[in-house]
Amino acid sequence: MTQTILLVDDNEANMILLHELLEFEYDVIPAMDGEFALQCACEDHPDLILLDLVMPGIDGLEICKRLKSDPNTASIPVVFLTGMTDNETLEKVYAIGASDLICKPIDPESLFSCIRKHIA
Repeated sequence: MTQTILLVDDNEANMILLHELLEFEYDVIPAMDGEFALQCACEDHPDLILLDLVMPGIDGLEICKRLKSDPNTASIPVVFLTGMTDNETLEKVYAIGASDLICKPIDPESLFSCIRKHIA
């Protein structure tokens, strides 16, 4: 059975690149905004969520908080995708329950290694 990844990013170029990288090994559900991402997480219960940190409307931190506070989605690993790697951001991300963080620009080898670690 193919594992499912919910890919959340408001940047279309990032979304296309990541989708093309992942689609041969995983079922990918694309979501370009927070509300749709939350809906997909509840309805489709993916094996992993790759979540952009900075987005308009509901940002990645708020999405993760909502996911982790809902018993139906709390167990889904959330991996943040971000260019922000300062200590304050890292502390916030892990404090709200994120499983991991991948720095942009995304290195495909690191991405697949991280995914396999969290959906073994």
